[in-house]
Order: sequence, then structure tokens, then C-alpha cells
Amino acid sequence: MLLEPHGPEQQRLRAALEHLGLEVTVSGSVAEAELVLEREPISFVIADYDLFVGRHEPRITFNVPVMVLTESPAPPTAHAAAILAGAELVLDMAAFAVPPVLEHYVDALTRGFSRRHEPRGVAEAFRLPAPELQDESGRLDARRVAAYLDVPLKNLVTGLADERTYKAVFKTPSGTTAQTILQPVFNIVATLRRGFGGDRSSVLRWLRTPRAELRDQAPLDVMLKPGQIRAVSALVSQAWLGIPD
Repeated sequence: MLLEPHGPEQQRLRAALEHLGLEVTVSGSVAEAELVLEREPISFVIADYDLFVGRHEPRITFNVPVMVLTESPAPPTAHAAAILAGAELVLDMAAFAVPPVLEHYVDALTRGFSRRHEPRGVAEAFRLPAPELQDESGRLDARRVAAYLDVPLKNLVTGLADERTYKAVFKTPSGTTAQTILQPVFNIVATLRRGFGGDRSSVLRWLRTPRAELRDQAPLDVMLKPGQIRAVSALVSQAWLGIPD
């Protein structure tokens, strides 16, 4: 889907996507896009910055990956705002106009951020192990995850979910509920472990270092805010796929 105001720019962007052999559905507003996504099988959304970011409170929750297009050149703050609004990728218009670049980003969007097969993520796709986070049976263990990240179990679970979920996870730290809420954390940590050769101190240093893409917040702090872990997942996945900030 192309989420773009009606006009010459929309026509140009649509033509570029169709040139890649993509079937394009066009929407001129977020409200219209939400209705289309409910009734049509859409693989991903490429959205105008102002339409997508300008209406991110409450956050837009599309059930497919989103690439946001900015004017060129866009300041780092624009990229940060787009990621925090729920985008997986941010690309400026100038890059979008170059067919090989556009094809690379579209491929990355569909390969790296598909939500149609959750909880399969980056870590599972590459079969990245993270034994420090798992119990003897291989299931994610909330107590081990909290210990690895050096955060209280309650802070971890309530940040990812809520107080009621914490009670369930406290009782059964490797139960079904824990598997569901910890999968994004596992993907992030396992991917970072791969990048840093398994060195926990390097993983924690990265997670605790403020990033411009997250409005100068540390990834770990963002992860522990309800509904915000997707921003960190997108950041880590971009790095994994070799996509520049």
C-alpha cells in the first residue's frame, strides 16, 4: 500500500513501485488506509512522513511493516520520530527514486520485518541461540532474561505488558505467557549477541547507550516502556540488514 496525499508525487511513487512489478493499493489518508488493511491482504505500507508521523498519538498500529518517506535531506530527528511512530524503515525521497536502492529497501522490508509469521523474527530466522535466556528445555525464561539484562523482573514484564501479566510470569517464568511477551526481547538480544560475538558486556553497553534514533534515549529504557519495543526491534534489524541510520 502507498499512503500518500493525492497529486503528482503519488503518481510518481506509484509508477516507481509498479516498475518493480508490485501491485499497488493507494490511500490518501490514515483512516482510509486502516479500513483497507482490515479487508485486503496488504504486505507492507510505504507512507508519507507527514501523514504517518503527524498522527502518531495514539500510535498508528498497522499489522504490516511500514516504510516512511521523508523529504531529502531529512534531519536525524525526523528519522527518530518516524521510528517512534511505528515505522520499521525510513527512506528519503531522493533514494526512493533510484530503482536499485528502492528494490533493496523493499526487499529488506519484506524479508526482515514480516509480521505475518510472528513470532518468527530475526533471531529465529537465523537460528541465533541465546542460552542465557532459556531454560533447560529451550523455552524463554523471564527470570533469566531479566538477569541477563540486569533489570528487575517486575520492571521487565510490566514494561513489556502489564501488572496482571507480571503475576502470571512471576508464577511461571517460562510459561506460554512469558514466551509471547519475551519473543521481541529474544530477537533483539540474540541478534546483538551475534553481532558482538556473544559478549554480554558489549550487548549491555549498546542497550544502555543513548541513540539519536530514539531521541537520545537508551534502547533498554525504550524497551521497558509499554508499546515501545518495536522501535528498538526496528533499529537492531536495520543494523543487521546493513541499512544506514
